Formats: sequence, C-alpha cells, structure tokens
Amino acid sequence: MKYLRDLQERIKLSTCRRNLPTLVRVVKELGLKNAEIVYTDFPNTIRIPCDILDSPCKSLLTSLMISSYTVSSHRDRVFIGLDPGETNIGIAVLVNEYIVYRDVFRNLDLLLMCFSELRKFSPFKSYKVFIGSSPGVKGIVDILVEKLIEYSFDILIIDEENLPHAMVTYPVIIEDNRHIIDALRVVLAGISEEERLK
Repeated sequence: MKYLRDLQERIKLSTCRRNLPTLVRVVKELGLKNAEIVYTDFPNTIRIPCDILDSPCKSLLTSLMISSYTVSSHRDRVFIGLDPGETNIGIAVLVNEYIVYRDVFRNLDLLLMCFSELRKFSPFKSYKVFIGSSPGVKGIVDILVEKLIEYSFDILIIDEENLPHAMVTYPVIIEDNRHIIDALRVVLAGISEEERLK
C-alpha cells in the first residue's frame, strides 16, 4: 500500500481566489509535499471547486479529487473501510491500492454528511463501503447501513472479530491510531472477500 502523499510527480492545484488559504491548509493536512498551489489554471492543473473547500468534508473530497487525476481514472472504484466505535469511527479510503484518505470521526452526523457530500461532489461514481461490525456497535452499524443505502452506496458488513491482524503493514502502524488501522483492516478484508465471492 502506498499513500497519496507518496506520489513523486509534481501536482499543481488551483481554486477560487477566496479559498486559496483553505487549499493550502488542506494540502498540508493531507501531507502532499509535491503539491504546488497556483493562482491560474495552467495546463495539467487540478482545479478544486470552491464548494468542496467550503465543505466540512473538504479534506476527504479534495483527496478524492486529486486521486481522480493522479492515481486513477474516474471509472475506478473507491473502497472505503469504516471501523465504528462508540465515540470514534475510523475511516480509510483506497483508490488503486493508494490510501488516499484516513481519519477518525468523532461525530456520526458529520461522517454521514460526508457520505452525502461524496455523492454530490466526488468525481468517482462507484463506491464500495465495508463496515466493520462487532457486538458492541450494532446500533451504530444499523444507522450507517440505513443512511448509506439511502445515499445509494454499495455496502458489505465485515465481522471484525475474525479479521487477521497482519493485514496492515509496518509504516501504517507507526503513523495511525487503532481506529484507522482497524478501518484499513476492514477495507482490506472487504476487498479480499469481494474477490473471493466473484
């Protein structure tokens, strides 16, 4: 697995003038060292729409916008792993074997809003969401399933009790907390299960 921030190529990004400072913050948050913010749309510039940078989900949406131009095409499928907990929900987003976004949400409503905004703003059309399930989080899983079906996401529930621990590699374990690691384990197990079912 590689991170979006590991891209070697130079990325040029632009947006509307009023959101340039926001774009700088998001690029820093995503750890994109090879990103250059430009004021005008040069050839090969990725334009991040102002609506995306106005969203509370700006980092997730920006990472997907950048991914659609750098590690993928709009036809690729986005895989999302969720590790629901009582107070923290880990999320890991993979596109073409790149981890393009990972975080911990402490508010279920904000996470659900981000899924709604994915449908509105993301350049990708195909998503598969894998939701980790364990006995203590059934209520949260039920809410997630209900809302994600309402938003037309393809969903698969993954039993977290049977996940192997060796699915996530060394560099990820050093950098991320356990909710993100569990979300990565869920998405990797989900992808394996999906391939097994084909």
